[in-house]
Amino acid sequence: MRTLSNLPKPESKEFSSLGQLSQFVVDCANSERTIVPGRIRNLPVSAPRPVDFFVQAPGQDAILEHSIPDQVISVESGILIGRLAERLKATRQWFPVPEAFEQLSLMEVIDRGLAGSFEHCFGGLRELILGADVLLSSGQVIKCGGKVVKNVSGYDLTKMLIGAQGTIGFIVSAHLRLFALPEVSLTSCFAFTGPSSARSAALQLLRAGLSLSCVQLADARLVEAWMPDVKSTGMVALCAQMQGPRQLVQELDSAVSGIINGAATPVAGSGELELWQRLNEPAEPDVKVLILQGPGTLLMELIDRWSAGGRLPPWTMRPAANKLIVYVGAGDDIPALIAEAGAICTASGARAQCAGSDNELLWRVSYLPQDDPGRKELVARIKREFDPGAVFNPLVSL
Repeated sequence: MRTLSNLPKPESKEFSSLGQLSQFVVDCANSERTIVPGRIRNLPVSAPRPVDFFVQAPGQDAILEHSIPDQVISVESGILIGRLAERLKATRQWFPVPEAFEQLSLMEVIDRGLAGSFEHCFGGLRELILGADVLLSSGQVIKCGGKVVKNVSGYDLTKMLIGAQGTIGFIVSAHLRLFALPEVSLTSCFAFTGPSSARSAALQLLRAGLSLSCVQLADARLVEAWMPDVKSTGMVALCAQMQGPRQLVQELDSAVSGIINGAATPVAGSGELELWQRLNEPAEPDVKVLILQGPGTLLMELIDRWSAGGRLPPWTMRPAANKLIVYVGAGDDIPALIAEAGAICTASGARAQCAGSDNELLWRVSYLPQDDPGRKELVARIKREFDPGAVFNPLVSL
């Protein structure tokens, strides 16, 4: 009987060729062994099922094809985000994923659905990943999507892979949508006395239709190193990032300051990079986060209630995506936070999506005020179709 208590620790495996990886996956399926795509990490104590292997393909990091005029590149999934950025600099092109994720592989970014702050402007990975090749537990490699925008008829399997935590298969390669590399970058930060006034200012910026890379709210605990004026408890910063040609960035900065009508703290260079590393989803998978996506009014009510009760951990919010990210500490009661969010949804009739975990390996996605059984069954059917032996990441419940 295989139980968590009598099993050895998972092994880390690396493969430099698709053939070797494919054979290994098939062998695992035949022997009822399980795989988590990505680098090795500590298993949570409450893991519901054993994991035998963590699997990476660092040697599979080649650029397969690069169409500079079409701004599309096809790359193997083992390439690091930072290395991809360096390769693209020669052609003055850019895959808009935050530098906070530069040490992660493309596969890890896609599996975890790490849109980052640029989802404000570029729509997140679902708009940036045009297609992918995926290795299934049967050893078959299937092709999803294509190399051009709007090249899909029927179900778009590519979008299903993004954020699936490696539960469906092992992403072998992907076709990425590129953009022009920004000449300069600047973030202007504004201090507000509370979240409501900060969100109102953010909505003004959104209605203005400015070409901003990101508009994000953050509580004082996250930004006080860059903004001494927001050290008071309850204060909130609005951070607006602008990128592009130098003259355009200057014009945007002036327009933003005019709309908000307040004094800005400019952040550029290495300080800007450090700020957005703080405000993006954590690159380290063991950092606890709780992500809620729903109507902006619902998210604001949650912030107000949790703050009033002294239960609100550090948080940041992306108004354009209606996404609230809470950085959960060891003493925070995640179930209580989720339960209160569900109660507000029930009272208001609003619906929201909640995702969180003790770490990435025990990731759970639920819908508030209650899960839809039909949706749960659909997800289970997809899993059975593509991974009937439950070889890939058995610890995640989508």
